[in-house]
Amino acid sequence: MKSETKGQARNLRQNPKIAILALTLSSWVGYLASAKGATGCTDDTYLDLHYPAGLQITNLKLAATMAPGYVKAFNQHLGKPAEFRAEGAPDNTGLVWVPKEACGNHDVDLIIAFHGWRGFGKPGENVYLRDPSQKNIEKIAIRYLRETRNEKGEVVPLIRPVIIAAPMHDRGPHDTVFGPEYYDINQHIQLIKAAIAQAGLDVDFHRVSISTHSNSNCGKGGLLAAEGLDTSQYQLYFFGANDGTCSQVVNGVRRGTDFLTRDIPVVKKNHACLFHLWVSPLDDKASRSLKTQAGMNGSADVDARLTEQYKNTWVSSDHKFYSYQLFNKVAEKAHTHTTVPDDLFDEIFPRFFAPGGVTTECLPGVTSK
Repeated sequence: MKSETKGQARNLRQNPKIAILALTLSSWVGYLASAKGATGCTDDTYLDLHYPAGLQITNLKLAATMAPGYVKAFNQHLGKPAEFRAEGAPDNTGLVWVPKEACGNHDVDLIIAFHGWRGFGKPGENVYLRDPSQKNIEKIAIRYLRETRNEKGEVVPLIRPVIIAAPMHDRGPHDTVFGPEYYDINQHIQLIKAAIAQAGLDVDFHRVSISTHSNSNCGKGGLLAAEGLDTSQYQLYFFGANDGTCSQVVNGVRRGTDFLTRDIPVVKKNHACLFHLWVSPLDDKASRSLKTQAGMNGSADVDARLTEQYKNTWVSSDHKFYSYQLFNKVAEKAHTHTTVPDDLFDEIFPRFFAPGGVTTECLPGVTSK
């Protein structure tokens, strides 16, 4: 019975359309529960969502970084597509975080955070959510949602509620699965909505933002993942490109590539914003290309909030394109390739996700520093 259940679960992961149908049907249970008042809104909610399906190892060198129990199982399937998931391989750890403040709100924001390449030493943990040793996007959101108080001691939210989806997958250091060949953003959104309904949460969203890190900017990554977004239902609002480190070897020297220029038309078409935050020298070329290819004169951004941690800032004259370079270290805080996504959300949450109405274009609010 256990093996049968396990097989059924694997089939759902490998057949997302079936998964959507299953989640949609079971979401009626959540709907009926919420109709009786069991909204689940007394605390934040973490929802498991295994999309795209499975983890993948592409070479033996990477396999050496994995925990001992399942290295052999992965080795049997080196380089094969995710549907050839090794027997005994652990589930991936895709998560969706829904803050309690989102409940009853049909106009929250969805942020999809794509990770870069990672080793497999910690397969049971999500890169972005719920793991204190990794990045902690939801902790930053919580700080701005409920930890700021006025003189009377009353909580003053500095941001509107945001749902954060952190899918997990791997294809090796030089490619990403978060591109149109493997990843369907509309399918992912359907699964997110079905999982929220199944949990009995009365929440909805129409504005979608994307954050990429490391190699999820490279190859077929970046905003190529959003090109198929159904704009009749959703608005592409914000794109955060974190320390791409996309590169190629030229005459024996590894040099950074321009991975942002291709995203500019998508940003302009959707009246969105692009924010490039970087610390690696490999991103210098992408930053310089963005400043020239965006087609807008720019200057230092006087509205930057966390000015002490930036070596330089730049914003286009229409306030749609940004490129900030981090210092490697400020006081006791190190800014490394790993920390850049946290640094990004610390900067942009109160500016681009401020409380109030939802704008049809990306128009950042200016807050006190």
